[in-house]
Amino acid sequence: MDAFRSLVQHSRAALGDTLTFVIFTSLADEAGFQPIFHFFKACVKNGWLKAYQIQAKSADTALESTTAKGMLKAHLVEAPAVLAGVWLLWFRRWMSLDNPTPTSFKSFAMQLVGTFLVSETFQYWWHRLEHENSWVYRHVHKKHHEYSKVTPYAANHNAALEVAFTITLPSLVWVHLFRHSFFTFLVWRAWGTFQNVLVHTGYQFPFLPKGTERHDWHHSHNKGNYANWLTIWDVITGTDATYVNWKVRQAEKEDGARQADGVASKAA
Repeated sequence: MDAFRSLVQHSRAALGDTLTFVIFTSLADEAGFQPIFHFFKACVKNGWLKAYQIQAKSADTALESTTAKGMLKAHLVEAPAVLAGVWLLWFRRWMSLDNPTPTSFKSFAMQLVGTFLVSETFQYWWHRLEHENSWVYRHVHKKHHEYSKVTPYAANHNAALEVAFTITLPSLVWVHLFRHSFFTFLVWRAWGTFQNVLVHTGYQFPFLPKGTERHDWHHSHNKGNYANWLTIWDVITGTDATYVNWKVRQAEKEDGARQADGVASKAA
């Protein structure tokens, strides 16, 4: 923590508060995005980890090319500009760079857990609204669903309003509500970016929650499964019922196919 505090203070002395905030936050975002994006991009291209791939992908190269161009502009120009505006208009009032680290590990952990629970709840209800309100879907969320199957590119294929309502504005609320230190804020940004790519990779590992599998189904059916990882709201409200029934039918088909193979093997 002392090293981080010293690094922040040296950056402030050389560059000022606004550039320090923009640079550190951009680095946190890229740390959460670039490694996982390029790893799973390579997995899709080279056929790695196929045992964990949810469904075979035929890449929409034209759409991915469009997304890649938009990503370059968003990461290098738009995101830094938005971060500068966010700092100047809001964050500098609520977040101190004089004391950029949490007061204790306990406060750090409680801030992260609280933010996760509230963020996941918000994500469910906002995502559900995006689908159930035709105006919001058309102007905010429709672009994201140009991908009918999740791929690493899909995580960054969003309209500007989508980014504003799902990332930028909620960040303002979480920082104010949980009194994030700068360090806590950066960790949360990196994690939020990481999990957003992870849920769009198209790979479901047995040691992880079924977020990717459920989100892949959401993209292919364009309904239900509105949560990212905390699926309790889908379960309570029944918005995953169609998915659950689909899973049951798929399991029955697979059991039937195995039984037919067994009968054929005995007959042979």
